[in-house]
Amino acid sequence: EKSAKLGNENAKNRLRELDSPKPKDFERWPFELIQNANDSILSVKNDLSNQKVRIEFDFLDDKVIFRHNGSPFKYKSLMALLYQYSKGKSNNEFTTGRFGTGFMSTFILSWNVHISGDVEAENITGFDVMIYRDGKKKKELKNGVKQMEKSLKKNLPIKRMTIFEYDFKNTSQFYKNSVEAYNKGFLCLLRNIPQVLILNPTIESVVINAKSKSILYKANHEYGPIQTVTINSNNQIKTVRFLLFNSNEKIQSKNVSINCLLQIGSENNIFNSSIDKPLYISYPLIGVRNFNSPIIIKSKEFEPEKERDDIAPTIV
Repeated sequence: EKSAKLGNENAKNRLRELDSPKPKDFERWPFELIQNANDSILSVKNDLSNQKVRIEFDFLDDKVIFRHNGSPFKYKSLMALLYQYSKGKSNNEFTTGRFGTGFMSTFILSWNVHISGDVEAENITGFDVMIYRDGKKKKELKNGVKQMEKSLKKNLPIKRMTIFEYDFKNTSQFYKNSVEAYNKGFLCLLRNIPQVLILNPTIESVVINAKSKSILYKANHEYGPIQTVTINSNNQIKTVRFLLFNSNEKIQSKNVSINCLLQIGSENNIFNSSIDKPLYISYPLIGVRNFNSPIIIKSKEFEPEKERDDIAPTIV
């Protein structure tokens, strides 16, 4: 049955890779979710230049909930997400996703994901579905797809919110990987949110709720090279500051845009320490080898070897 097929060979190979994850896999997943949220408004053809997306993470015991108020899924994009093929990935010049399979990186948290939100076909309606990807053999994966199809609820009231829930139990054979991804993803998120907000002005804010703490991050997008991000942690407010430089050059008949971001102190002193993730394609590249810098360099012309991975030797 055509609908019961799980993506293509690339998708299946990616799922198998997560059985034996690499260190970068434990840090990548938050940015795949952020990218999908931001791309939801950037991929809309109408003039939505003033639309911004609000993002929220809940780090609970044995569970992560991600939500955003971006645009509804297009029907084809939702089907691509559920069946893991890349047809629904937009070629819009403003969006970041290139491979169409990056969402699978989030399965390192849990192989079973509950998704609810809105979908636009002829009209906008709510939906609710559970994805099952905990099988290894072809038959098990096929049964998981059938379970997913049975769980799908359509034509629900409009929710105006997209929610992903990753629930992992200590009885799961993947529990150790889930816990490591939970912890390392959380720390990587904290280290990189301010930079992500400055380099992605269509993200209005990011909230992280963890245990008894709630942290709100919001970029202020000032005019001029000095950019600030306000961090409100349980009503304790601090500001982090950066210098932002922009360059647009024509290289080999191609327009190349590069942004450089350097963290500075309250008296404009430069932080000399190397940045954890110095290379960005809107979001940090996880797994970059042999490149240390106190300056963050972002360009959409960087060509990653895989989703949110190291870059190829040449840019243009």
